[in-house]
Amino acid sequence: MRVATGLDRIAQGDPDVLRLLRGRKLGLLAHPASVSADLRHARDVLVDAGCNVAALFGPEHGYGGEAQDMIGITNARDADTGAPIHSLYGARPEDLSPRPEWLAGLDAIVIDLQD
Repeated sequence: MRVATGLDRIAQGDPDVLRLLRGRKLGLLAHPASVSADLRHARDVLVDAGCNVAALFGPEHGYGGEAQDMIGITNARDADTGAPIHSLYGARPEDLSPRPEWLAGLDAIVIDLQD
């Protein structure tokens, strides 16, 4: 028996999962290891499935994994979708949580932080 992750169920077009996501403005908390079984990044899986990824969030090391240990990164925009990329890591305690304005307008946040 094969176990499918939530991301793999989205990639496979599972209607039970997709009805929860399509038509909503989504945030995605992810990093470079956030991939499906066929090694597609979570952002690409969601976009290809017809989901509206309106904002991206990155943990320590950043959404793209570009930062070293204990280094905060600045916010940016995703080159492919234009969605803002917000860092949830920094030098101050308030940098460790999303700001209310980052969440405004989002209907849900998908979290895919594989280890």
